[in-house]
Amino acid sequence: MNRPSGFSLSAIIASKDVGPDRSFGLSAVTLRRLWLLVPALCAATYPSLLSLLSSGLVLVRGPASPNGVIVWASVIASLTLALAVMLVSFVFAMALGSPHVRDDPEVCRARSIAHLAFATPTLYVGFGNVAYYVFQAPSAAPIAWLVFWALVAMIALRGPSRMRKKSAA
Repeated sequence: MNRPSGFSLSAIIASKDVGPDRSFGLSAVTLRRLWLLVPALCAATYPSLLSLLSSGLVLVRGPASPNGVIVWASVIASLTLALAVMLVSFVFAMALGSPHVRDDPEVCRARSIAHLAFATPTLYVGFGNVAYYVFQAPSAAPIAWLVFWALVAMIALRGPSRMRKKSAA
């Protein structure tokens, strides 16, 4: 059996083992697919985390116009959050590009999703601009964002197509 020796991302992605994993009780295929969702989940939660950050900063300072340290704290926290999402996506894209997993179509889809998740901060601004300026419905942006990433996650979870299964047999 081809069981990964540790919890490294490349070992989990490369594993084709279908037996149960000792630590989580999940099959290696299920665990692998869940790992492939991490960039999409980070991207999907990005607006919620920004909203929590904003609410926390308002609670600390109050609704009055911010000045001084709170402005710098909010800028640094927002940039850190954006860079964290981009870093996670970058690490996954690099791991998914390793030579022993490149030919797998499922990994190719997941790598494309990791590249898309890397652009999360820019994409979210684009979603907001379209919702506000085109549709005059700024509250539609978070809903559209979640629907978009739910569809992207479903693509990542989708198994191999029947055509590929038949041609492999």
